[in-house]
Amino acid sequence: MTESPPRRFRAAIGELMGLVALAALACVWPALIPTETLAVLVWVTSRGGSEAARARFTSLAMVLAATYLFPLANFWLVPMLDPAWGDGEGWRRTWSGYFPIIPGILPTFLVEVFTNSNVFLRRIVGPRWVDLVQFTIASLMTAAVIYALTLLAGRSRGRRIIAATLGFLNSAAGSLVMNVLVIAAAGV
Repeated sequence: MTESPPRRFRAAIGELMGLVALAALACVWPALIPTETLAVLVWVTSRGGSEAARARFTSLAMVLAATYLFPLANFWLVPMLDPAWGDGEGWRRTWSGYFPIIPGILPTFLVEVFTNSNVFLRRIVGPRWVDLVQFTIASLMTAAVIYALTLLAGRSRGRRIIAATLGFLNSAAGSLVMNVLVIAAAGV
């Protein structure tokens, strides 16, 4: 009787479904790719089974949920509360492009204000590509903010609550800034 070779990697159906969902989200919102990469890396390290690895994964899940709660609520509720948007299709279409990078909007905006990087970017990439470069920087900044909050959360319950609160407040402020910008651009 021959022995079968040992299996190196086994994934549960829920884990595979989660990876498929991440791939679908990446197709809809490419700006989520840095954050999704971070989530997959934390997931892979948490598969080791150690208590610390599972705690990191729990911290990441809590930070992600708290960070995207306000932008998601904003995405659905603003058209219902503001009759100027009608059925909300225009709002959701405009807001959908910015939804993945909302947690990185405020830090990116603050860096731009204090360093005047917009002038620097216009010289390097030209005025035609500045928006794309700023969008990419905000996407990377989102992943950095979520990573920093996950590190802050650590393994204790109190630190997780603090990190989730900071993520929520950062996203709320970023959402409000984006609301003002979207409304100003739409002329509503």
